[in-house]
Amino acid sequence: MIGTLGWFVIGMVAGAVALTAIDIFWNNIAEWLNNTAANAVERVLGYKARKCMEKAVARVSKMRDKLHNITVVYTRQSALDTHIQKVTLESSAPLYEQEQDVIELFERENTLLKELEYRG
Repeated sequence: MIGTLGWFVIGMVAGAVALTAIDIFWNNIAEWLNNTAANAVERVLGYKARKCMEKAVARVSKMRDKLHNITVVYTRQSALDTHIQKVTLESSAPLYEQEQDVIELFERENTLLKELEYRG
């Protein structure tokens, strides 16, 4: 018979496998949650519930990106370009381990610009 310790070890291994699978396939899971599952939630519970669900998925995605030191940047080559490039940056060190002068230089020299253009 498997004792309490055996069941604990089996549970830990199963949990680790489940978390790894969720982590690997998170983008697909998040897309499904924001589309298919959110439509069902909206039909049953209403629009406010859908928005709350989408916010929760976005928070989990942000937390996952912080844990993996990933940043997604949308940019254009020039101001006249019609296509936006999606660039995913992965840092080898978390932000708190980077040198302070590098962080200050980045904050001082870079600006975040949100520019939306309607093409009807």
